[in-house]
Amino acid sequence: MKVELFSDYVEQAMAVALVNDHAVRQRSVPAYRGGLGAARLRKIKELVHAKMEDDLSLDDMAQSVGLSTAHFARMFRKSTGETPHQFVLRLRVERAKAMLRVSDARVFDVAMACGFKTPQHFAQVFRDACRVSPTEYRQDFLGLRSDLRFGTCFEDPPVTCGPQKQCDFHGLPLT
Repeated sequence: MKVELFSDYVEQAMAVALVNDHAVRQRSVPAYRGGLGAARLRKIKELVHAKMEDDLSLDDMAQSVGLSTAHFARMFRKSTGETPHQFVLRLRVERAKAMLRVSDARVFDVAMACGFKTPQHFAQVFRDACRVSPTEYRQDFLGLRSDLRFGTCFEDPPVTCGPQKQCDFHGLPLT
């Protein structure tokens, strides 16, 4: 009887081990917790839009929602998937695109209005984001260039835009 009990136990242990090692389990989706709430994110976005042409520090952003700088930076990234700096640059580039669609806007004026200290810095950030210079972007949008380029939106994940000069993700002109 003891042998039967022992063999039953061994059989059951082996069965459990096989099932645990080879069975397909439904993994529970971890609950997404933390980050900034919608109201705080909205407040940050409003602050960035209002002070886009000014110096906007991480400390200013953190104070506007009542958090320490370090805690704000962690929670912001957890909420948006990007750092506050990346967020500000993305919004500046979006504003620059809109301003560059006006034919009489000078690139220098657009750079200053979007918070860039120098036209060179603006051009570099814009080229990194859109794969073309600000001048090329405007010329392509206004149809002043014959060699259309293909570009990529700044957004994450990048969305490639085709020769239709319309970004599939935003409906924004982009080459």
